Amino acid sequence: MWTEKIGNQAVKKLLSILIILTLVVLIGIAITLMPAKLTVPEEAPMAVSKTASPPAGMRMSTLLTGFMESQQLFTFRGGKPGKPYVSGMAATLVQHPNGDILIDTGFGRDVDAQFLTTPALMQRLASVEKEVPAADQFKANQYAVSRLRGVFLTHGHWDHISGAPDLAPTPILIPAEEQEFIASGDEAAALANSMVGLNYQAYEFNDGPYELYARSYDVYRDGSLVVVPMGGHTPGSVGLFVNLPS
Repeated sequence: MWTEKIGNQAVKKLLSILIILTLVVLIGIAITLMPAKLTVPEEAPMAVSKTASPPAGMRMSTLLTGFMESQQLFTFRGGKPGKPYVSGMAATLVQHPNGDILIDTGFGRDVDAQFLTTPALMQRLASVEKEVPAADQFKANQYAVSRLRGVFLTHGHWDHISGAPDLAPTPILIPAEEQEFIASGDEAAALANSMVGLNYQAYEFNDGPYELYARSYDVYRDGSLVVVPMGGHTPGSVGLFVNLPS
């Protein structure tokens, strides 16, 4: 009788601990879904004004390659459940007399198989809608891929590098930090890491401050296309300023 009572107490204690742990986990998950303010450094770098001199023949075009749809709740903090969130997957073509640049690749020809390489949770929470891949849009418009000087990746996640094999051997331009991230075996860079034969080329931010960023890379040396480091989403994430003649 005494042993049975002790056993029941142990079971109740164990159940209480499991309930508390479950509540802690659920509260933790709930907190990650709540809106949150970004921290801003007390001493932000001063804005630097630089004059851009884009050539008259410079142009920019957006090549829409598809969409990814999920719910706001699963896409950003503070998102509402049941509210759809649609992301356009695109490549951006910058045409310049000193060589054309593509920013990201959008969805490629093998996007269906590539989507299956993403985490199982993502596959359950999101869906993919295909449009025409960038390489096929180029072909339809008699644009030779060989005209591309390179592809600047904003970062190495699957939906930004999906079309890279279709554009080979065009150089894939990324900072060394992002190249290391892709090679690290991180699950978020699994697709990029599995792509063989890509021509990665690293660049550095040696052109001093630009706008609110302490470092930059002036691609054409005329201020028309300036890359800045925006690490956070991935270690080597970048943003690009495009200054057109207009």
